Amino acid sequence: MAVVTPGASPAAVALANDRDSIATLTNSTISLNECLGGAGANGGLAVGAGVSQGTYPFAYGVDNPDWMIIPGPDSSSLSVSNCLIVGNTVQGGTAGSGAVGGDGLGGGLFVGSGTATLKGVLVSGNQAQGGADSQGTTTGQGLGGGVYVDPSAIVTADLQTLIVGNRASKSNNDVWGTITIVP
Repeated sequence: MAVVTPGASPAAVALANDRDSIATLTNSTISLNECLGGAGANGGLAVGAGVSQGTYPFAYGVDNPDWMIIPGPDSSSLSVSNCLIVGNTVQGGTAGSGAVGGDGLGGGLFVGSGTATLKGVLVSGNQAQGGADSQGTTTGQGLGGGVYVDPSAIVTADLQTLIVGNRASKSNNDVWGTITIVP
């Protein structure tokens, strides 16, 4: 389980494949991880409790130069084969007074940029929860309980990949974004 400092934005408790890198995950189980966004004025963002691929520009604030994203395309790639991604949870951070709760994106798998290929993968029982508001303002978004795919990312999956039985607090329980099915 990850616990972070106020307002921080953690990514991937089990596996993080960041900018311009290559990762291959085969015959593995990624299970029971929890990624928590920090509490703060606005709650912190939490992404990919199981696996996080690429970067996500909104996760890193301009006030924190250590996390600045280098401009340009991300050539990172992730290949996941014959794996279970089950029972992972992202939870956006709690908001401060009169602010917005943090978002929780991709409980099992978060793909923020680059490419990901899924072959014979089961993504199930994962959760994406938006962070709580403080005084009746706005809770954070919980999107893609199983998988969150940013519009800038490319994800393909074969017919043996199953993404079922996940939960998101706002929308798209199993998949938020586009996954292209390939034979």
